[in-house]
Amino acid sequence: MKNTDIEISGKNLILNNVSDFRLSHTFECGQCFRWDSRDTDEFDEEYVGTALGRVLKIAQKDDKIILFDTSLREFQNIWEKYLDFSRNYGKIKDVLSGDDVMRRAIGFGYGIHILNQDVWECIVSFIISASNNIPRIKRIINTLCKEFGN
Repeated sequence: MKNTDIEISGKNLILNNVSDFRLSHTFECGQCFRWDSRDTDEFDEEYVGTALGRVLKIAQKDDKIILFDTSLREFQNIWEKYLDFSRNYGKIKDVLSGDDVMRRAIGFGYGIHILNQDVWECIVSFIISASNNIPRIKRIINTLCKEFGN
């Protein structure tokens, strides 16, 4: 996490100076289906989701990411890898931007991170995604999780 400062505020963990990351780009690009946006006046974006057997509320305001009810240890052991914060996306985009098509794609999805998801959930989501749209996939996956749990 190049140039990112980590701050603890009560039960929340705050990442300052986060670059090349947008919650909406990452959670709404079709790679995951268990993150739901929440209306907020305080933040630019706010989501609640389930991943790796945990529930997380996460918000973004400019270059600041807030992980609610999250310890530094939990962040380092789970969310840093899941959200792929160790990868230098700026460097990757610099390399790929030499191609006109990739430069336009980067401009559109500049804040996408590739999530390190549970393999089983990823496979099931992919199978369900055939001939479906994102809202329907989300409903099916949420119903499966409610019915069968982990």
